[in-house]
Amino acid sequence: MATNPCCCCCIFAKTGALLIGCLNIVASLRKVMQISWELFDGNSHLESGSENAVLNVTLGQVDGLVNTGVENVSKPYEVVLAVELFLNVLNIIFAVILVHGIRKEQPCLVKANLIFSILFFGLSLILRISGIFLGVKISFSRDSSEIIANLARAYFIYVVYCAYMEIRVGTLQGMAGRERGNGGSKT
Repeated sequence: MATNPCCCCCIFAKTGALLIGCLNIVASLRKVMQISWELFDGNSHLESGSENAVLNVTLGQVDGLVNTGVENVSKPYEVVLAVELFLNVLNIIFAVILVHGIRKEQPCLVKANLIFSILFFGLSLILRISGIFLGVKISFSRDSSEIIANLARAYFIYVVYCAYMEIRVGTLQGMAGRERGNGGSKT
């Protein structure tokens, strides 16, 4: 049975996975810088007279608090951003592992990235949903582009899976060829 090594009829799965790994590194570095700026900039997210006034009331209603001041917003906002920062740092590490695994054709490294990508995707969705319920505006937009971005991320996971299967099959075929070359005996 012949398999098509291309996942989108124009780029090989391994090449696509390499591109995805490089794009993940660049995008996560940008996100880390953006989140770090928001966390360590000081009070940029606590300015009064902006949309954060609505955020304060929403958070006060959710927690049943009488005082809906700025001090109530700071903690959940910083916690959500800190978790998002941590996940993006992990995403950089696993993207580097993906690139290395593809280049050295080591399926276990690609599989590690694949598992993390699925977990990262799920945790990001949970963070975004919890941010909406807390009334916290995270560094993303809530329009149709977010849906498109999540669909693209799901497709990227599929491309990495295709590359993993291609490397895994190649590794298994290489092992079978070596066994045949030795006459079937293990040395």
